[in-house]
Amino acid sequence: METRSRKIIEQTGIIRLPVFTKQFKILLDVREEYPTRIKMAQIDGDFDFFKSEYQIIPTDYDHVQLTWQGKLLPAFYIPSFIGKTIININIKNQFCDLINEVSSRVLAEVGEE
Repeated sequence: METRSRKIIEQTGIIRLPVFTKQFKILLDVREEYPTRIKMAQIDGDFDFFKSEYQIIPTDYDHVQLTWQGKLLPAFYIPSFIGKTIININIKNQFCDLINEVSSRVLAEVGEE
């Protein structure tokens, strides 16, 4: 059975480039379509456009494949010759940080039982 929920979330982060570091803030409309996906769209913030989605695909009894795809256009200048590569690296790092945080919370909950 699929359930839906909606939240407004403020996210802050840092994009690190070899020539500068840029902090950003974004206000997101987050829509969960449990248990298969989470969609996010910018309401306000430091991007001209931001839309993304996590997909959650069960692979067996206790494992899932988690993927992220998105389109974004920063409202701040990033040199084109490095922009896409560096943003992809930053997104990958943030995605891995998210996975690590979720994993640590799950392990903490299991340890409390």
